[in-house]
Formats: sequence, C-alpha cells, structure tokens
Amino acid sequence: MKTATKLRGRAAVAATGNDININNDTESERDDDTPRYTAPALEKGLDILDVLVDTTDGYTLNELSLKLGRTVSEIFRMVVTLERRGYVQGDHNDRYTLTLKLFEMAHRQQPIRSLTAVALPLLRELANVTRQSCHLSIYHSGRVAVIAQIDSPERWSFGLKVGAVMGLTDTSSGHVLLAFRDEAERERMLASHSRVEGENEVEREQLKRLLDEVRATGHEIVPRRTTRTAAGTRSTAETTTTRPENATSSMRGSIGSPARA
Repeated sequence: MKTATKLRGRAAVAATGNDININNDTESERDDDTPRYTAPALEKGLDILDVLVDTTDGYTLNELSLKLGRTVSEIFRMVVTLERRGYVQGDHNDRYTLTLKLFEMAHRQQPIRSLTAVALPLLRELANVTRQSCHLSIYHSGRVAVIAQIDSPERWSFGLKVGAVMGLTDTSSGHVLLAFRDEAERERMLASHSRVEGENEVEREQLKRLLDEVRATGHEIVPRRTTRTAAGTRSTAETTTTRPENATSSMRGSIGSPARA
C-alpha cells in the first residue's frame, strides 16, 4: 500500500511499505530568488503573451525567438497551442498578435461585471442628455483602460472602443483617477505608470497642479481643440466626471461640420 502525505511547512513524507522518505526543503537550502515550484512550459507561454502585448504589428516566429532569447523550435509548439486556444492569431504573413480573449476573460470577473452593470444606465443617461459618446474607464497596470462605452444617439458619433488603453498622465480620465486617490496610492499608481504610444510627457509639478484643480472641481474639461480634416473643420472637447467612485465616466465628442449634419 502506498500513501503520500503533505505536511505543514516544506516537509513531504512518502511511505511505501516500511520505507519512508522525507524531503524537507528548508529555507536555508534554497536561494531566496529561486521559485519554490516551477512550470517551464507555462513560463514560456506567459513570456510569449508578455512580448506580444507590447506590439500592434505582431511578430514572426523568428522575431519572437529573438525577443525571448529562445530558439524557434523551443517556442513553435507553444505559439501553435496559444493560437489553437484563441489567445493569439496569425495573419497571412505569419505574424502573430494577441486576440481579445484575455480582455474578455478579465471582463467576466465579477468586480468588472458589477461595475459596468451599475454604470451603463448612467452612461446612457449622460449620452442622451449631452448627445455625445461616453465611456467608462479604470486604472489598470499603469494605464487607463476603457471597460464600457455608449455611442452618441446622434447620426454621427466619435468614441473609444472597449478595450482601448489611454495614457495615465495626459488624459482627463487618468487625471480624475489620480486626483481622487490619497497621496500614497497616487504615488503607487505613478510608479507603475506605463506609457502608451503617443502619450505626452507631463512634468510632475504641472501634473500636481492639474490634479489639485480636478479634485477641487470634481471634474476636468479639456479646452476645445480645432483640427483640419479632409471633411472640413472639426472641434473636439472632453469632459470627465467621477461617477462611480473607482472609475471615470468620460465624454468625448466631435462638434462641427459635417459631424452634426
């Protein structure tokens, strides 16, 4: 008869007949930086996802192998498996990019579902009153992520897609999220700040003044910006409010010819 018992701490006892082997993995025997348990195949797959998250054009297998410091043969089966399971997709040039599966999985979490369920009626009300598109955003991994969006009831609308990421320090959504945190939490968020492509750099003192203003007023209104397009002159403005508490409800709109024709 064979039995195995896992003891408290790091001692494991396996008994077969009268033979007893004890493996006691103590702290002193292991390097502090060495993981207690390892799963090389899983680590390889997660490394691939980590690399692909930072590219919009994707990577070929050769480019992935260079980025990861592994051979093509080491990662080939893992990439094929990730593609089969729907986490990555390959195009006709054999360039691999992430799908939205991880994003969809994240949004099936109860906290996110509860937040959007509460916010969507408010977003619809705001869109109907302002006649503009609205989106709900949260702080996530050093960036601002859009988790819900309502189109303008007008014929034309301008908005952000669910899943889009924005800069933390150069957007109204990011400013509101930062402004209503205590000092320690704000510093933690800024320390984890990960810039998105095209994000403008904002000096710390300027950012502090902006956040003080947002906290005092409860919202931020970005001055109207006018740009020339092939269709004519377009003016855009952005207003952000602080509802619900741990997210922002942001309104972005385009006003002018021909957007409101």
